[in-house]
Amino acid sequence: MIPTSYAPTVHTPDDIRLTQRNLPGSRPVCIAGYISRTGKLVLPRKSVEQLKLDVNLLSVRMKVGVSAEERQKIDTLYLVPAGSSIADAFTVIQAAKGYTIELGKILLEEGIMYTTTKYTFTIEPFLLEDGMGGYELRLHEPIPKLFYIWSAFKALQRQ
Repeated sequence: MIPTSYAPTVHTPDDIRLTQRNLPGSRPVCIAGYISRTGKLVLPRKSVEQLKLDVNLLSVRMKVGVSAEERQKIDTLYLVPAGSSIADAFTVIQAAKGYTIELGKILLEEGIMYTTTKYTFTIEPFLLEDGMGGYELRLHEPIPKLFYIWSAFKALQRQ
């Protein structure tokens, strides 16, 4: 029997990834999410953990906005935590694999056709002038999905 003080250390793949993240010159960790086909911003649990958001998100509401220059084509969405009493803020809802914010009608009005296109985004924290933090959701190039197009076509046929 080997004494425990001499037992070799076993590293899991997660340990190795965490070590690589801390190395100088290593690639930055990409914190990402996506827009579901029902118009919800989806923040996977892993992204929420990496952002170090409060795990009690059920009571959090977010204001959602775009910059004034982006009125033609939206490239970035901004999320800013709001108080629970603010009426024009959106509720963060816990889902099976993370957290969601329902923005369906607003996204369609702004030209984000989530029903036929897959949208992904990266999330970066930022600070406002008043010291309050927020999150910048930078949209990637949209990808038309055959499944999404087929589903939308079938829905139109039913109408």
